[in-house]
Amino acid sequence: YEGAVREDGRGPTIWDAFLHTSGNIADDSNADVAVDQYHRYTEDMQLLKEMGVDAYRISIAWSRIFLSELANFTCTHSFYHDLPQALEDKYGGWLDGHIRKDFALFTETCFEKFGYRVKHWITFNEPHTFAIQGYYKGNHAPGHRSSVLSKVRDPTTEPYIVAQYAIQSHATAADIYRRNYKDKQNGLIGIPLDAKWYEPQTMQQQTLKQLKEPKIFVEISSHAK
Repeated sequence: YEGAVREDGRGPTIWDAFLHTSGNIADDSNADVAVDQYHRYTEDMQLLKEMGVDAYRISIAWSRIFLSELANFTCTHSFYHDLPQALEDKYGGWLDGHIRKDFALFTETCFEKFGYRVKHWITFNEPHTFAIQGYYKGNHAPGHRSSVLSKVRDPTTEPYIVAQYAIQSHATAADIYRRNYKDKQNGLIGIPLDAKWYEPQTMQQQTLKQLKEPKIFVEISSHAK
């Protein structure tokens, strides 16, 4: 939502490529401007103050490492889904284990630079969402769809590979923070998981069993264990 995609040294992300590919968005709109918080953040902060908001959650753009002036707010920072396109092009992004090393470097850089102001860290926002929507349904970047597969794409495995590397990257980042930064910065680090709420059509045991196992595994257990 920050916009300003070509300003101040920001590099392209997989979302830039996705949104600039015709057909991915119904009206071919993109996020080059979006709500333009990059230029309007001081106005946004003033509006939050007027509303009495004392906490604000934002994401740090991997392709920018963006520091906003939020000194009067309890800051919760997450790293979200905007993978640099360079890493996608270099080795396939979240489909390659090398991503864990690069993500660790990125997060530790953020801890070093911003940790004196940030007291709540989120490594990934809803990793199930970007694994399924990005590497199975194709509704999110990088747009891998089960219906338009190349020979090297497999929707039966890609979401699980992405989930595995994401949770391993979270574990590494959390370990780095807790060992090297938590005591001196007095912060917390965690990960929010998303899942749908399911209700059975009948109360038969077989129906209940079928309801629970695959959905909960994919949406929660595969990211929490």
